[in-house]
Amino acid sequence: MAVDLRNEKDPEVLRQAALLLEAENRRLTARVVELAQQLAVAQGKDRVALQLELQRLQGELAKKNQMLFGKS
Repeated sequence: MAVDLRNEKDPEVLRQAALLLEAENRRLTARVVELAQQLAVAQGKDRVALQLELQRLQGELAKKNQMLFGKS
């Protein structure tokens, strides 16, 4: 059953959708981190460069999450 979130008025439905989206966002973030680590190893990057890139990605994600969901 698909829900059109653009027109949904029920706060509980919207809350559930937000929770599902947040969980999926976390899952995808973990996958991006995993793939970034694999790519860095394949490209021969050192550990410091990898850590800096991961911190940048996590910061970018945190900003976008705050824009979408506010402070949690």
